[in-house]
Amino acid sequence: MTKLCARGKSAAKRKFKVYPSAYANAYASKICAGKIKDPSGKKRKDWGPKKAKVGMAVDAGSRSAMGRLEKSGIIKAKKGVDVAPYLIKQTTQSGKTKIDDQGVGLDIYSKYGNFGISKNKNTQSSGGDSLKTKSKNITYGKNIKVGKSSNITIEGNYGQSKNKFNKQTTKGGKITFTKKFSRGGGIAIRGLNFQGVK
Repeated sequence: MTKLCARGKSAAKRKFKVYPSAYANAYASKICAGKIKDPSGKKRKDWGPKKAKVGMAVDAGSRSAMGRLEKSGIIKAKKGVDVAPYLIKQTTQSGKTKIDDQGVGLDIYSKYGNFGISKNKNTQSSGGDSLKTKSKNITYGKNIKVGKSSNITIEGNYGQSKNKFNKQTTKGGKITFTKKFSRGGGIAIRGLNFQGVK
């Protein structure tokens, strides 16, 4: 349960003879929530979620989780823009083959969609031979709500990669329509011949 703010408590004590009481607490909570003016004439919100600052950076661990939640429509993108730069450095060893992966990227979350830019360098070595592959990618994603229980997800990507053997370009996109179905309740028919829920 959220505690009442000091402003709301003092205003309720001045207005009501009995404090605490249901009426006094309701009055205090309205003042704290900014729904009514306090005795000094001020109307401001003292509790609840605070607005995010524009350009707030998030760490690389929460970056991908936040993107997945926004993409799925579980949470909505905040007003303003969130920028999330990240670094990648990992090594994988499988038998005699070693793969080094390094890269940098930037994800931008806004009400217009989620944009991503990344640049990677992959080195695969086995014995004395090695193959270096460089790649660049640009991605875009947006979730659009359609009605109460449906949404459309738009995704697009463009990428290039090259090594000493070949050069490759990738372009693509995907549009997904999602509809949520829920089972409704029912009504019970009462009387002498009770038939159950229909």
